[in-house]
Amino acid sequence: DVTVTVWDAIGLMESDQKFQKLFQFIAKKTDGRVKLWDNNKKIELNFIQQQDLMIIGFNGWEKLIGSPLSWTHCLPSVLIIKDNKQTLI
Repeated sequence: DVTVTVWDAIGLMESDQKFQKLFQFIAKKTDGRVKLWDNNKKIELNFIQQQDLMIIGFNGWEKLIGSPLSWTHCLPSVLIIKDNKQTLI
């Protein structure tokens, strides 16, 4: 059984109606197995330990590993997506 939790840390769902509609469509088609993380809740270690895979953008990854969060050492397998528009120096 697979569930997907989307953490919209930058508020894209609130600011872009196109993404909001896309997410609602996907959530409906997957019978609720795709969920949006409640940004009012803190992400705790026990939640991270239950995950098998984390997919994150390159900018988000840089911010995450530079943060003082206590659970960054316990991350599951990670797939880092680079934005094609970015230029790495």
